[in-house]
Amino acid sequence: MANFKAIVDCNSFYAACERLFKPSLQGQPVVALSNNDGCIISRSDEAKALGIPMAGPYYESKKIIEQHRMAIFSSNYHLYGDMSWRVMETLRKLAPAVEVYSVDESFFDLAGIDESQLTEYALLIKHTTELWTGIPVSIGIAPTKVLSKVATYIARVTEKLRRQNSAAKTISVFVLTNDQTGDYSYKPATRSLFTTLPFASSLTNLLISYALPLVDQLYHKGSRYLKAGVIVSGIVPDNAIQYNIFDPPFHHQVPQLMKVIENLNFSMRKISSNQQPRVPNPTGRCARN
Repeated sequence: MANFKAIVDCNSFYAACERLFKPSLQGQPVVALSNNDGCIISRSDEAKALGIPMAGPYYESKKIIEQHRMAIFSSNYHLYGDMSWRVMETLRKLAPAVEVYSVDESFFDLAGIDESQLTEYALLIKHTTELWTGIPVSIGIAPTKVLSKVATYIARVTEKLRRQNSAAKTISVFVLTNDQTGDYSYKPATRSLFTTLPFASSLTNLLISYALPLVDQLYHKGSRYLKAGVIVSGIVPDNAIQYNIFDPPFHHQVPQLMKVIENLNFSMRKISSNQQPRVPNPTGRCARN
């Protein structure tokens, strides 16, 4: 039985926290600002779609924010800390060996879960966490922490591509490491690789299949990994993709397929509060909470 790792990443965490207690803002663009309201530190999907940049100065985006009447919030770190605790405590009830990575991310070990149950288990954790806390999350599963993080990045990138009716031809993967020894030695190094797809795509599984070999090449045993990420380029409209004539026709149906999947994911967030989730235990059987 393979030993897999998973990462849970809260989506647009600060903006999600602010919107949680203001239901009227569901579906509306929301922006959270840094200390002294200097920079944009969190954006809802609706704000991202309108072109609000991450970490950009507020004054540079003020015109478009006011034009679209976006909801703006000064940072409330007491609220974010409390909601982070709730998310992490929920995960501890659902998964073994939870390792908090940041205020909105954590890893957990999937040892003992049968590989055939991984997808079901991840969806259960996702939907239960969203039901109990109200915070939307993404989950990536892979044999290592770095791979699981890359998987979540790709899922987000491809979702954004589809939302913009676009597709990407090139995918790059980077890792940031610090192999210096000693408590005060910090000399980070960045390594990256890229590959070109046979045709532009926004299919999550396809981009992951091309990204994973890059991660394998970037991996150095014994290195201390600080960060990993994914960049896509060669963006084209999804109605102007030039397919290879030898490609299976399945790829031509990708936009419709992913739209169905995303609609299913959205509908699953509406699980009624009186429903009790079924949590697989390490023996491979399902136990009712």
